[in-house]
Amino acid sequence: MEANNLSFVYLNKEELSKVVREAISEVIGQMGPSNQESNSIGEFVSLKEAMKILGRKTTWFHNKRESGELPATKSGNQWWYQKEDILRFIKNGKESC
Repeated sequence: MEANNLSFVYLNKEELSKVVREAISEVIGQMGPSNQESNSIGEFVSLKEAMKILGRKTTWFHNKRESGELPATKSGNQWWYQKEDILRFIKNGKESC
């Protein structure tokens, strides 16, 4: 039986934070009008797109808007979130709340 070659990388808090920020920046950088599947306008993403990014459901977003933890703007019947706020929310580790 052949053993699996597993490698582990240990990162301190700062290194992990940098890796996470870079990955998030890359994902957010890919969001935009040129992405056919993206539902974003400039620096804003729709509730649907924010749900994909954070992996959360509508009720969770409602609670975060109500508590002021994740600001949003409503236009017509659509909620919009600033990409910067979503990034800040992820960087602060609040997505696990």
